[in-house]
Amino acid sequence: MVKVGEREKMLTSGLGNDPLRPLGSQPLGLGLSTKRITPNPSFEKGFTLVELLVVLLIMALGASLAALSLAPSGQQHLSQEATRLIAQLESAKAQARASSLSVSMGLSPNGFYFSGLSQNPLVQNTYPWLYPQTQGQLQSGPVLLGPEALTPPSSIVLTDEMDPKQHITIASDGLRPFQVISR
Repeated sequence: MVKVGEREKMLTSGLGNDPLRPLGSQPLGLGLSTKRITPNPSFEKGFTLVELLVVLLIMALGASLAALSLAPSGQQHLSQEATRLIAQLESAKAQARASSLSVSMGLSPNGFYFSGLSQNPLVQNTYPWLYPQTQGQLQSGPVLLGPEALTPPSSIVLTDEMDPKQHITIASDGLRPFQVISR
């Protein structure tokens, strides 16, 4: 036990202001102390295995949810194919009317094509499907696109090869533009 007078003497002499010396220990000089500080095992630094596993589990769940939301489903594939096909059909219809050409559209196993447009090899007349699992079927015979303003009614059904229950039907009554009529 340090007496009151000795403590003041230690503080004023410079020996008592060592921040690393535990309270109640006697200084040996040069900042050394007679008491040894031992770490408390309940205050060790670092993470436990359980904490690390919980963090990894949360990260894995987040990554799987992100992957699921980014990967388009079969219905999204078909919707993208239908939007693209409608744009191509309307473009071909406009070209047929503008150039007075008889243009028709057909399907191949790998995509669709236009007959009667340009014979120029630089102009693309065949279009592969965006997704290889897409299949198309003409419901009402060949799709005639011009040159007449009024064409026969046409419908095309797009299906997903991986899930045949999913389909989208594109149709036109011959006067109006092509549009999706059922999903």
